[in-house]
Amino acid sequence: MAHVTRFALAGVLDAGAPLEAFGTIPRGRLELDLSGVRRVTSFGVRDWIEACRRIPAGVTVVWERVSLPMVAQLGMVANFAGSAHVASFFAPYYCPKCDADVPVLLTPEAAPDGAPARSCGTCGTALRFEELESDFFAFLR
Repeated sequence: MAHVTRFALAGVLDAGAPLEAFGTIPRGRLELDLSGVRRVTSFGVRDWIEACRRIPAGVTVVWERVSLPMVAQLGMVANFAGSAHVASFFAPYYCPKCDADVPVLLTPEAAPDGAPARSCGTCGTALRFEELESDFFAFLR
């Protein structure tokens, strides 16, 4: 069985983010739970790309539960994901009845042609996708 290293990142991805450990992954698979990343600064983008470059060759990198700020960077910054595979990500939906933003966890397989229809877990109303689909899902192509 392959060795699996798992990290969960939370807070602000900025110049002070502790990303040194990426370069110490011995082998196997690196799974990153990115659901807790609230914001990404320009210094964070720079340091993130550099940290991803330090991941040793042969390590399979999987991003899970990618937060909305991280998805935004995927669409704007070339090579932001490096060689990583995005397994799941949050997409921005809105419930007009509850007047609430509803981040919905999706997989690439669930969104081959854009935002799938979803209903509010509170009231059952059809949710509205809150971004331009062609831009938001561009990172999947």
